[in-house]
Amino acid sequence: MKDNTKDLLLELVRTSFKLRYNNSVLGFVWVLLKPFLTFLILYFVWTSFSGSKDYYPVKLMLGIVLFNFVNEGIIFGMNGLLDKAGIILKVNFKRHIAVIASTLMAVINLVINMVLFTIIFVIYVCTGLARDRGISGIDSLALEVNKFVGNFGHVGLCILYFVILVSVIYMFILGASFFLSILIVRLRDLQHIFELVFTLLFWATPIVYQLKDIITTPFGKFVALNPLGFVINSAREALIYNNISNLNVSLIMLVISVVLLVLGYNFFLKKVKRVAEYF
Repeated sequence: MKDNTKDLLLELVRTSFKLRYNNSVLGFVWVLLKPFLTFLILYFVWTSFSGSKDYYPVKLMLGIVLFNFVNEGIIFGMNGLLDKAGIILKVNFKRHIAVIASTLMAVINLVINMVLFTIIFVIYVCTGLARDRGISGIDSLALEVNKFVGNFGHVGLCILYFVILVSVIYMFILGASFFLSILIVRLRDLQHIFELVFTLLFWATPIVYQLKDIITTPFGKFVALNPLGFVINSAREALIYNNISNLNVSLIMLVISVVLLVLGYNFFLKKVKRVAEYF
């Protein structure tokens, strides 16, 4: 990218972030509030039936954060051109920058929500995990810190693996957004369709429940085919248990995401020139 393109991208991201929470009393606090309230409702409802064990609240929070990343990334990216129609009609710039800027909003939200995930992780270590270990919260936290320091190299690799997983998801989001941002200009119903799709996808992804608990059921076999479930499970293994898992699935997802990104970008370049006619 040229310097002016970078500056434009940063300005579009900054402007989009400000406008999204403009005239809101809580402002960008909604970025944290939405996943946190979702977490509280699902946690208290689900644990009232099945109990809380094996890092469940931490797994739940991470699953919600990553699912919201995909949801927001697709929705924001899909509306990238429509949301910036006023600028597109007046200013001559590379149109794909508008889509990238919109998807980067989801990345910013993800980074903020990972702070919330870290806080919940620490609270769980000091409460639930400490209770299971029969020690104080401070001692339980100190034990986790010592494990982190003692295995810093391996933990660093797991964190790197998590970053790679997020990067793969982002490439998939961006590739899909290039397709959808063109299609939605003429097919405005896509907005409502994808809202319904993501509602169904949430329950078809092992976020609230564990795949191992339903794998023998017909629904469990269907859920096992969901690639987002593999990614979320791999992220949980990396950040919570310090295990690098599902490398073969991650590699397949990487190939799919790269192919989708290349195809989406080329489709976008071919169709974007006539998009302004339908604003």
